[in-house]
Amino acid sequence: MKIFHYKARNEKGEIVDDIIQAGSESEAVAAIKANNLQLLTISTDTGLGQGLLQGRISVAEKSSLCRFLATMLRSGMSLPEAVDIIRAETKNKRLKKILGDISFQTQKGKSLSVVLGQYE
Repeated sequence: MKIFHYKARNEKGEIVDDIIQAGSESEAVAAIKANNLQLLTISTDTGLGQGLLQGRISVAEKSSLCRFLATMLRSGMSLPEAVDIIRAETKNKRLKKILGDISFQTQKGKSLSVVLGQYE
């Protein structure tokens, strides 16, 4: 499966800048259109394979992520929903991409530990 970065326009006319995982670009385009989005651009996203534990994300950010995620999960929120909220609030572009991938893959049924294992 490949990861694609896309920009699309939603029904309200807002620009959506996100990632999607699909087997091919045509599958990604079909999935985006199925979500009632008008596709503007799409490209293969590279760079996510580098580790979450490597130097680009600070220890403070990792700590905050774990703390916020634990709090949200204890409140009864689903994992993808909690990750999406944290993703919307983070300023680190790399962490934002990783959180998007975590949300997507956990919605598809993968466990958090398996998804995070991809970033070692």
